[in-house]
Amino acid sequence: MSRNMLIAGAHDLAEGPVLGQRIRCPGAGPKRKINLDPELLLRLNFSVEP
Repeated sequence: MSRNMLIAGAHDLAEGPVLGQRIRCPGAGPKRKINLDPELLLRLNFSVEP
C-alpha cells in the first residue's frame, strides 16, 4: 500500500464511524442462488424432507 493510502485510512479511522451512510449501493453483491436457479429451493426441500 502506498503511504498516501495509509494516511487517508488513518484519517478515516480518527473520524470515527459514519452512521446513516451505506457502504455499498442497494442491490450490490452477488445474486441470490434461488434467483439464478428457480428449482434449487425445490431440490433442497426434497433432499431435507424425510
